[in-house]
Parts: sequence; structure tokens; C-alpha cells
Amino acid sequence: MDVEGSEMNQRNLLEVDWRKIPAPADDGAAAHLVGMTIPSVSLVATDDSSVTLSALPGRTVVFAYPRTGEPGKIATGR
Repeated sequence: MDVEGSEMNQRNLLEVDWRKIPAPADDGAAAHLVGMTIPSVSLVATDDSSVTLSALPGRTVVFAYPRTGEPGKIATGR
């Protein structure tokens, strides 16, 4: 399928026309999270250091994505 010229044909996030993306509706499903404290959870950062989320000051946003492989190992194509 040729998507050339399609509005969805974006090479990177810098080319996205964000005005065309509708804002999500707040359905209140996360309202119970306001004021909650993050438990003591340590995660490994991309630089291999350990980050304890509860020790971070202020508001923190954690970006996670599905594991796609092990760092330093070549995929075997199972």
C-alpha cells in the first residue's frame, strides 16, 4: 500500500502536525492517582545507572516500551 502523500506518512515526530491530533478526553479513570506516592522502585536507566523513582524530586514521567531484545546481544530471529 502506497501511503505517499498520506497525512499519516511522517518520517519523524518533528514533522507531525500536532494540531491535527485530537486531545484525549479526560474520563476520570486516573483521578484516584492524584496525590499518590510512588513506592520504592528502582529501575535501570539507559546509561546502566539505577534510578529509585521515590527519590526523585517533583513530578516524574516514566517512559517505558516493550522489551525488544537484550542490550549488547544480536537478535536471533526466532
